[in-house]
Amino acid sequence: FSSHVEGKVVSLSALFLLIAALFIIISFFIEDQAKFIVSIIGMCLILICCGLFAVFCRDISWFRDDMPEVPKVQDADQRRSKTISNLRDVVRLLPYWGMLVAFWVCYNQQSTNFQLQGCQMNYLVGNTLLSPAFFSMFDALVIILALPLVDNYLYP
Repeated sequence: FSSHVEGKVVSLSALFLLIAALFIIISFFIEDQAKFIVSIIGMCLILICCGLFAVFCRDISWFRDDMPEVPKVQDADQRRSKTISNLRDVVRLLPYWGMLVAFWVCYNQQSTNFQLQGCQMNYLVGNTLLSPAFFSMFDALVIILALPLVDNYLYP
């Protein structure tokens, strides 16, 4: 893993993904223009890592069987082979996991916008005062209620 350039790039990408997560977390505690800059740096690191995962994890022929020798026990070769196979499967999933970060950022932005819009609105409906958090819940309720209708009538 460490003797190949591709393995080193994948390892560094995973490390930079953790650093990007720290940048994003730190951006929540910073005010003004610095918050924007730190967020952009975190987002750029995430996108770079996702791109590197997509390029270097597509073909994992560089992931060879040169793991350290395990003590000779019964079925040790089978376990070693299965371990290598499992590690290869995990490495193949890295591009998808990296893209999930971008998906959840977009998805959570949607609920943040509902909160911000709700804080600016007059949310008195009749005699009932709604919370701005209701708008996020309303979106989920519409999806839950509309899904059976779409599933049964639009796309049966």
